[in-house]
Amino acid sequence: LLLLAELDARGAQAELAQQMNDLSLAADCLAALLKQSPDDVDARLTLAGFLIDQGAAAGALTVLDDVPPLPAADARILKLRTRAHVQLRQWESARQYSAMAVDIAPADAQALFWHGTVLSHVGEVETALSFLNRALILSPNHAEAAYNAGVILFELGSHADAEKVFRRALGTEAAQAAHLRLLHLLRSMGRQNDWHAEALRFVNTYVGLERSRFIESRIARHDGNLEHEAKILLPLAEQ
Repeated sequence: LLLLAELDARGAQAELAQQMNDLSLAADCLAALLKQSPDDVDARLTLAGFLIDQGAAAGALTVLDDVPPLPAADARILKLRTRAHVQLRQWESARQYSAMAVDIAPADAQALFWHGTVLSHVGEVETALSFLNRALILSPNHAEAAYNAGVILFELGSHADAEKVFRRALGTEAAQAAHLRLLHLLRSMGRQNDWHAEALRFVNTYVGLERSRFIESRIARHDGNLEHEAKILLPLAEQ
């Protein structure tokens, strides 16, 4: 009974830390919980997710590979493995696990998003776009799927479609990043008046606010040159 009470307390503490956005404390609580209850699959998966969020993908894979072995055909586990390998930039492994996740859960927007994202990194951009579009059909407000689809459309030269997607993403947590990409798109199309209007809107909306976690995560993953774009665009917009 004492052990069960301690396990419940650890779980409650981890949940509270998660609600407070203290991922490090939550991870410590879950690690302690797993030492006493290694068969708790949900705790292992949650801990792996926390470690990935903290940039510790190798540690997450260690948790997922630990004993007892986890089921191989579980979309939750496959998505975590995909995220970890993406963070480590191990694209072939990421592709393998993301493809397995989509096969198991073809109506899972997150699985579709991650597979599309991985495919875009290995050069299969048109196929990647189809998976991202499928994710958006299932989850119309999926911020990263919309953003990544816009980037691919821009790279394919479909500027009108890219603009629609970026403007759609302005209403999501990807708004800051999407707005930067939209500015870059408008400038590349020579639409100076539209660019200036959007640049002023960006400054009025975001300057002085903290950078979104979406932008922080993309900069940390070295996806795009958002920091570089911001340094160039914002001073120009303030003129």
